[in-house]
Amino acid sequence: MSDGTALSDGTVSVGGSVLIGDRVHRTSGPWTASVHALLGHLASVGFDGAPRVVGFDEAGREVLTWVEGEAPGHPWPAWMQTEGVLGALGALLRRFHDAVAGFAPPPEAVWRSWVGSPGGPIIRHGDLWPANIVFRSGIPVALIDWEFAQPGTRLDDLASAAKLWVPLCSDERAAGDGWNLPLDRVARLRLLCDAYGLDGPGRAALLPTVHTNALFFYRSHKTWGEAGVPGFAEMWRDGSGDSILADRAWLEGARADLDRFADGPHR
Repeated sequence: MSDGTALSDGTVSVGGSVLIGDRVHRTSGPWTASVHALLGHLASVGFDGAPRVVGFDEAGREVLTWVEGEAPGHPWPAWMQTEGVLGALGALLRRFHDAVAGFAPPPEAVWRSWVGSPGGPIIRHGDLWPANIVFRSGIPVALIDWEFAQPGTRLDDLASAAKLWVPLCSDERAAGDGWNLPLDRVARLRLLCDAYGLDGPGRAALLPTVHTNALFFYRSHKTWGEAGVPGFAEMWRDGSGDSILADRAWLEGARADLDRFADGPHR
């Protein structure tokens, strides 16, 4: 078999994805069978925003269908930073959550959960890093890279989207990631929540959820990085832990201003 074309967003790869023909081959793990059950459910209820399961190759890697479109690379391009994109992402995430609500995981299900995460009533995507979103004609249409699908809440995923797509970090860090400044983070938070249809209690809990989940993210990077898990070892060595804690500290300082997003709809 050909080694295929490595798929990368320009940062360290965790999934080791390669494209061979029109199929994506990815590193598998104890969680893969559970993820395949999830993707099978999404297919069965007609959710078209996820890849389909093909099976495994002779090397034991999972094989998935290629989702046509374009995923952004890092640093993030201007075309994925518009209000239209943020609104469409909120709507896509809501469609996924509604589709997954009826999924009953297998009794023996194993998930690659963030260290310390308490879980929750649905199986969330778990990793809404911009490169895990596929676009067509400038609009987000699909979620890929499902290895961090795990029990959680709708709000956990929405918090991940807010953290990464508003984004909730300092201007210096945002500029380094390619974001065009200045950013009206209050307006962008409102837009994301409006597009998703988040209610008042959810809005009140969103920023605290971002803040709390950062600890689980930090613990995961530390635990897996120090254990030498591919991808995480490199990120931890390069300072991912410090970056996560710096983003969390920035959010603490910005909370008084950011909380205004819950006062009313996006204008």
